[in-house]
Amino acid sequence: PEATAASIAGWLVAELADVSPGAGPQEVGHDAAGRWTLGAVEETLAVPAGGASPLDGVDAPVVLLTGGARGITSAMAVALAQRHGGHYVLVGRSPLPEGEEDPATADAADLNALRRVMAEHSVGRSPREIEAEAQRLLKAREVRQTLAAIADAGATVRYVPLDARDTDALAALVAEVVATHGKLDGVVHAAGVLEDGFLLRKSQDAFERVWDTKVAPARALAAAVPDSVRFVAFFGSVAGAFGNKGQVDYGAANEALDKLAFALD
Repeated sequence: PEATAASIAGWLVAELADVSPGAGPQEVGHDAAGRWTLGAVEETLAVPAGGASPLDGVDAPVVLLTGGARGITSAMAVALAQRHGGHYVLVGRSPLPEGEEDPATADAADLNALRRVMAEHSVGRSPREIEAEAQRLLKAREVRQTLAAIADAGATVRYVPLDARDTDALAALVAEVVATHGKLDGVVHAAGVLEDGFLLRKSQDAFERVWDTKVAPARALAAAVPDSVRFVAFFGSVAGAFGNKGQVDYGAANEALDKLAFALD
């Protein structure tokens, strides 16, 4: 904070002028002590046989997860339920699918099969409409499978349709979960969206959607969870450390998660 604008500009120009491919660090800082860098260091982690969990020994743990009931959030919730039982609250943007899938499409095992079935039964619909409906059906199918797998593990599960960027609603949900169960043992923040594109064509709104989906809920959750929580996990990305083509927003958001987790540790 005490650095002058001229000093900061000089540091920026010097770093930007270092264009040697593959050389130099990914992250650089300047402070009163001089120039410093962060880099990747290989390290062997000691993991107990069978793995360790912060929920080991917890009776009927209560865990809240953002990111819906699909993908990595689903895998995490099912794994925790199978190992620990307990209660799981899944937060996702999509509405909870109603009822069972239409028998006409239920036997279509994958996206290509769904496309074929729907093309046969969707006279007058455009390929774009068929594709959107097929994707919707697959997502709904995965949500149902996740909820069933958690229940089959002997745990209870609740799905809450909520945009994680609504930080007031997210904080209110945390308070409700604590009031209902008397505790909150763990939080997994895995919500994220991609809007890849070159910076030249990326809008401010698109950047903020990607950024806010990662960073705003993380900050809200960190502030709302009770002190007794046993773990808070943020799911980041290697793009946060090394970047990725078209993902300046996603890389920035995940790097912010890294630094927030570091500051909270």
